[in-house]
Amino acid sequence: MLDWADDHPDSTLVREFSAPQGEAFVRWVRQRCRQLGGEIDPQAAFLLAELVGDEPRLADLELGKLLDFVDRQRPVAVEDVERLTPFGGQSDVFAMVDALGMRDAATALARLHRLLEDESPVYAQVMIVRQFRLLLLAREALDSGLDPRQSLRVHPFVAGKIAAQARHFTLIQLEDIMRRLLAMDMSVKSSQTDDKVALDAFIAGLMV
Repeated sequence: MLDWADDHPDSTLVREFSAPQGEAFVRWVRQRCRQLGGEIDPQAAFLLAELVGDEPRLADLELGKLLDFVDRQRPVAVEDVERLTPFGGQSDVFAMVDALGMRDAATALARLHRLLEDESPVYAQVMIVRQFRLLLLAREALDSGLDPRQSLRVHPFVAGKIAAQARHFTLIQLEDIMRRLLAMDMSVKSSQTDDKVALDAFIAGLMV
């Protein structure tokens, strides 16, 4: 897409909107919370930012859940984040990715369905996209002779799991997975495919 835009400068306008990171992302979390009609304690915002790994879409989903929990009657506290966002369902995502790496489709689908019991398909999709994006970064670090745990801006526990999982995939495989995720996202957003069916088909397709 960007190559086409470069070749047609008179017909396109390209702007880069980079997501905030680090302290800027924590400030974004607090600002977004106010936009949603609530407040969040500074330490709670910092913890949430760490748990979601500077992912705005995931933070937005979590903030909605947290504000509903406190009924917007008080600021979201650290205890609320710890109670409702203990790695945000990542245990099932970790297990699903482990199963994919082992070519175990049955376990991967079972873990996906377990995640969907507690979370919406949108949340599950965001989590899966985030996980494979981090796996891609970790695989790139491994191929460059670097420690992936030092290249990932996530909680140390999450970084350790991702570093181990990245060894089950090649860089080419992960790049292909990211393309499949993009195609799935476009299909769901254009209403060509039901979101749950799309997730099932995504997992099944990786086993081929």
